Amino acid sequence: MSKKTRDLIILIFLFLVLYGVIYYNFVLVDAMDEVERIQSKIESAQKEKKELEDDLKNIEVLKRNLEMKKTQNERLEEYLMSAANITDNIEYVDKLAKLFEKGFSKVKINKPTELKSQKTKTTYYEFGIQLTTSMTYNQILGLIDYVEGGSRKVKVSVFNMKPKEEKKGDSAQPNTTEPIYDLELTINMYSLKLSDIDKVYEYSRKRFNRFEDGDGVIFVPLIDAPGTVSTSVSVDTKDNNATKKEDFLYNSRKADIDIRLGSFLIAGQNFVIKGVGNDFPINFRQKDRASVKITFSGDNYHVSVNGGVGSGYNLSGNIDKDVISMFVGADFPTNIKENKSLGADIQIINNSGKRVDINLYDTVKRVRITDRNGNLIIKSSDLEKVYII
Repeated sequence: MSKKTRDLIILIFLFLVLYGVIYYNFVLVDAMDEVERIQSKIESAQKEKKELEDDLKNIEVLKRNLEMKKTQNERLEEYLMSAANITDNIEYVDKLAKLFEKGFSKVKINKPTELKSQKTKTTYYEFGIQLTTSMTYNQILGLIDYVEGGSRKVKVSVFNMKPKEEKKGDSAQPNTTEPIYDLELTINMYSLKLSDIDKVYEYSRKRFNRFEDGDGVIFVPLIDAPGTVSTSVSVDTKDNNATKKEDFLYNSRKADIDIRLGSFLIAGQNFVIKGVGNDFPINFRQKDRASVKITFSGDNYHVSVNGGVGSGYNLSGNIDKDVISMFVGADFPTNIKENKSLGADIQIINNSGKRVDINLYDTVKRVRITDRNGNLIIKSSDLEKVYII
C-alpha cells in the first residue's frame, strides 16, 4: 500500500470518528432524551387508561359511594349549621340571649375559625359565644338544658362555676334567698361553610351591644343598652335659665367616634363630637339642626360639621381596627322652645371597606343617619357597610 493511500485511509477514519462524536453529542443524546420523555408519557397514558378502565368496571360501586357521600353531607347539613337552617340557628342565638339576658354581665363573640377533622380531613368552621353571668343553681341548670337541648350541634367547651364573691354595694345580685354562683360558659357552634357561619356570627354581633374590643368582641345585651349611658337630665323645664350640665353629654364610652347632642339650656356646649386619636374634640352650642359629614378612607376618618353660629368644624384621625365603632346619642327635653328645632343630620361615606357599627341612642328621634346618596339608614346600609345596633 502506498503512503498516499495509507494517509487517505487514516484521514477517512479520523473523519468518521469526529463525525461519530459530533453526532452522539449533538444529535443522538437529544434524541434519546426525547425518546425517554415520549416513553414516559406513553407509560403515564397507559396507567391513566388502566385506571379509567378499572373505574369503568367499578362504575356502579363509585355511583353508590357518591350517593352515600351526598347523603352524609345532607345529614351533616341538617345537623350542623348550613344555608338551609340559618334561620334555626339565628333563632337559637336569639333565645339564648333572651333566656337570662338580665343576668349577663358580658358576652364575648369570637370570630369564626377554620378547623379540620383528623379522621375525615373535612374542613369545618367554629365560633364561640362566651357568657359571664351570676345565677342560682336552678337557673344554671335551665341554661344548660337549653344549650344542650338545641337541635343543632353545639359544644360547651368551658364551664366554670364558683360561689359568687360578695362585693360591697353590689346591686347586680339577683333578688333571691338561694345561693348565687358566678358562671363562665363558652358555647361553640359549627358549620361546614364559612359563608353560613358568618351570617350567624354577624347576627350575634347585632344581637348584642358593643362593650369592649379584645381578641374577639365583647358585648352586653341590647336590653341593657340604655342603662350603660347616664341619661339623667338635670335641666328644669320650668326654668329656661338652668345651668346644670347633663351627665349624658360627658359620660365616656369606648367608641372610635362619639357624637352627642344635649339640651340647649345646659351650661357650656351641648353638641360634642370626639374621635379616637384626636385630642381636640368638636364642641359648640347648637340650637338648630347640625349637618355632620363623616368620611372613612382606608384607616383614616374625617368629620366635618356645619352648625353652631354658622361656623364649620373639622376633626380627623386614624382607626386601624377592622370594625369601626360609633356612638350617636341625643337626649334632651322636647317641651321647651329652645330645643324645638334641635337635631342632627349625619351623612356617612365609607370608602374604607371596613364595617361601621353604630350604637344609636336617640330618645327624642331627632337624629337622621344617611348614606352618600342621602338615603336614610334605618337598620343597615350595604352601600356604606353601616349597621345600626
